[in-house]
Parts: sequence; structure tokens; C-alpha cells
Amino acid sequence: MGDEDDEQYPDGIVKTAHEIVDIVVEKPQFEMTPQTEIIFAGSIFQIIDNVIVIHCKPHSEFSTLDQGSLLVYENREVMGEVFETFGPVARPYYSVRFNDAKEINQEFAKVGQDVYFVPSYQKTQIVETEKLRKIKGTDASNVYDEEVGEDVGLRDPVWMGAFLYLWP
Repeated sequence: MGDEDDEQYPDGIVKTAHEIVDIVVEKPQFEMTPQTEIIFAGSIFQIIDNVIVIHCKPHSEFSTLDQGSLLVYENREVMGEVFETFGPVARPYYSVRFNDAKEINQEFAKVGQDVYFVPSYQKTQIVETEKLRKIKGTDASNVYDEEVGEDVGLRDPVWMGAFLYLWP
């Protein structure tokens, strides 16, 4: 990088105009007891900086967890809430964000480690994947690389024109 680039991006990070970089994550306040029901959700797939990625359990093609669902380690210690569910509907991934990588429990957060969800947590939501399959979605984004409204998609004449223009 040259000096000119350093002046343009003083913190060294390229960002879009409306990008939210610092998301404050509050650790869920939930009292786990030995009687609190936990259900296998998946296994830790990867740890990237301040994010743990969990690969959903096999044979979960009928339901998946939604944002806000509480995840815990096998010893019932709270990991955090599902920040985002992404990937294939049949077997998605869950991300759990932390404010800093130092907040991740280094003893229990290991690739391959089993992770569980807590059905009794107030924000835990299970989504039937059949309903997701019926929703028509788009990966369209606007000039700021943000998701567009539901009214915009390939059926929109502007997007259709752009699609046809770019189609070889």
C-alpha cells in the first residue's frame, strides 16, 4: 500500500458508506440449572477472530434455529446467541459473535466441539425449513451493498434489465 492509500483508509479497513463495523454484543443473561433442557444443535466448524461458526447437526432438514436462539457448550456454560443463520437450508451454519476474541472461552470453544441450544430461553426460535423453502428470495443488494427491500428482485424491471444486460 502506498501513502496515498493510507490517507484514504486511515485505519487500514475498507468499508462501505453505510457499513456497521462495531456491533456491540451483550452476553445473554440466563440462569442454567442441571434441569434446564438442552438439545444438540451442531458442532463448532470454525473460529474466526471474534466469531464462532457452528455447523448445524446432520438430518436437520425440517427445522433450524433463528437469530437470538441461545447456544451453550456441553458443560451448559452459555456460549451466546445465534447472530446469523446462513448457508443451505437443509443444513445451515450459525454464527455467534463476541465483542472481542478474548471473550471466547478458549477451554471449550474448539473446532469439532458439540454445541447445544436451550429451548426454554425466551428468544430461542425454531423455524420450519419448509416455510423457508417457500419464500422467494434474492441476493440483490443496493449501491451500499445492503440488502434491498422485499419489493425489489429479478421481477423488478430495473433489476431484470441489469440481469439481461449482464447475461452472456
